[in-house]
This record gives sequence, C-alpha cells and structure tokens, in this order.
Amino acid sequence: MTPSPASNLLANEPSITRVAINHVHPLSDDTLVLLYELHGDLDRARELLGTHPDVLTCEITGEDEGVAYLHGKPTSEVAAIFEAITRSPLILETPLRHVNDGIQFTFVGGKQAIKTVNSAIPDNYDVTLERAGEYNPSHEYLAALLTQRQRKVLETAVKDGYYNLPRKTTQESIANEIGVTPETINEHLRKIESTVLSALCE
Repeated sequence: MTPSPASNLLANEPSITRVAINHVHPLSDDTLVLLYELHGDLDRARELLGTHPDVLTCEITGEDEGVAYLHGKPTSEVAAIFEAITRSPLILETPLRHVNDGIQFTFVGGKQAIKTVNSAIPDNYDVTLERAGEYNPSHEYLAALLTQRQRKVLETAVKDGYYNLPRKTTQESIANEIGVTPETINEHLRKIESTVLSALCE
C-alpha cells in the first residue's frame, strides 16, 4: 500500500529509496500530511512530486539523505483506511517502515479494534499479521537513538549473523555489502554498541 498516487512515483523511481514515513496526519478534507525519509536523488524527488497534480505542497530538505514534507490527496481506498484508523481507538505508531513492496504498520490497541480496521482494508490490498503481543516501545526508542546509516549497518550485521555464536560474517563482508570501508563499519559498530548499551544502563 502506498499512501498516495504521488508516492507511487517514488516507489517506481530507481534513484530514490523510500526509507520510512516518520509522521502521517489525516486531515478533515480527506488529504494527508506525510513526513517521508528519503535517500538518493532528492532533486529527482522534487521534480516528480513538485509536478504531480495530487501533491498540494511539497518541501524536501537535504541532498543525498533528507526529509520530504508532503501534503497531498490519497486514493479513495487509502483515505477510507486512514479514516477507519482515525475513528478507532488504535494508536498508529510511527515511523512506518517500507518493507519490500509494502508498508509495515504497528498498532497499539485491542484485538477487536484491529479487526475493525482490518475489515476496512480493500480486498486488493494484501495484509499480513507479522506478530501480536504486549507492546514494548523500547525497540523503537533505541532505534531512534541511531542515525539512519547506523541502523542500516546494524540491520545488515544482524541479518548476516555478525552477532551469532559462532560469528557468520565479518566486518569486511558487511563493508562490501553496504559499499564502505571495513574501518567505517568498525567505527559504526563501536558507536552503535556504545549508544545502545549506554541507553540500556541508564
């Protein structure tokens, strides 16, 4: 699901990576205000969004990594979904992560409220419940302490088994995958570990 037709432009543009939606605010006129975290050719993003008829306002800060303030018109289906979320007792936690070709939502609330919102999602959208359980905000709190680059390094290190016993990858392999030097990876991992462990011991 993409929040607006304009965001499809970003999804289909190979020079732009949609990292996350850091804030989403449905307005009473059925428009949406979004804060997109973007990487890549931000001049191309300005060009695409600035000329789209469904974009009412667009401001993008940054060069290779930045944030886009986007006020626009969603599709009628997406508007209905966000209306259902707004009318429900659920809390929609941000950021919303882009995962493969979809968006990962995290809701805080009761099972019945989640079922009600789920019933408002059109059949042509694929919905998968990844997990359910007690809400623990510590993961997002710790992630918020890291820069986007640090989160990328950490996610790659965990995915590739750097912290497994025995270790399944090396800093050199992580560096090659991300496209930086091993020294940079070493510095990132040391800063990540220092930041996270210091926060846990506070």
